[in-house]
Amino acid sequence: MYATENPELIFTRGNNALNDQVRDLVLDHLPTNAGGRNRHGLTIKQCDAYDMADGSSFNLETFLDTCEVDKRFVSEDEYNRGLYPQIRPRVWKEYANREPRFYADITFSNSKWFSGTEGDYTVDFTYSGNCGKAQGNNDFTSTGYLVRKNMDSGDRNQNLVCVLLRLTNIYFDYIEALAYVDPSHADIWKYMNLIRERAGIPGYGTASLPKATTTSEIMKLIQKEKRIELSFENCRYFDVRRWGLTNEFFNKPVHGMNVNYDGNEFYKRTEITSRNFDRQYFFPIPQSEIDIDKNLVQNEGF
Repeated sequence: MYATENPELIFTRGNNALNDQVRDLVLDHLPTNAGGRNRHGLTIKQCDAYDMADGSSFNLETFLDTCEVDKRFVSEDEYNRGLYPQIRPRVWKEYANREPRFYADITFSNSKWFSGTEGDYTVDFTYSGNCGKAQGNNDFTSTGYLVRKNMDSGDRNQNLVCVLLRLTNIYFDYIEALAYVDPSHADIWKYMNLIRERAGIPGYGTASLPKATTTSEIMKLIQKEKRIELSFENCRYFDVRRWGLTNEFFNKPVHGMNVNYDGNEFYKRTEITSRNFDRQYFFPIPQSEIDIDKNLVQNEGF
């Protein structure tokens, strides 16, 4: 879609040569050799952040406690009866009944690739799967997921609009300012709910989704909502630094599915890598500048 066709787009760049960026989002082993790279894997924590279809939060413990081990995949019978309309047979039920943004943003194992150039192609990120580690050349997602957002038809030969600022960013800036200045202001929920309603999920103000009343409570909701709505739009890194929450979110190991296994073993949450963010609050000062001014001290950690 061109920027002029969408009134929500404020600052964009059109006619982009995004071939490499799109290739990172495309599967590596599509039948027509689309030249994808499987590079934009996302963490399990990001998957968990997306709500359920009714607006409630996803809870892993509830899923594991209420779904028996031998019934954690969608059966053909359950699919044919329409019990899980968003997903296909043999899909892990953790991905069932999630909000629409989950399916728009994430490619998960046994999900359907886009209906464009590849038709009814089913993605399999397990070790021996058609997009798994065993296929070779290291172009596999190390977390068992792939970012889907920003793709269009599944064909990497696209001339997409690069969105730098959209109306939702302005809404979030406004309600965050109100949370500190006047947490009782009605506009907080007006614009928060506009964002959620646009995404197809219930807004705050019901018995099951009450409105928060304090600045800290409202900020937690804003942080949660922004993490989902603006996911993969180059916002979260800067938000988390600005909020001073890097210890909570970035100084922790990254987890994903166990891409070294097939079957049920694939779905065991596994540590992919450790992560230390401390020094990244500041960029390093170039050595050439330190050589000029002997009073300059390099930022800690570099």
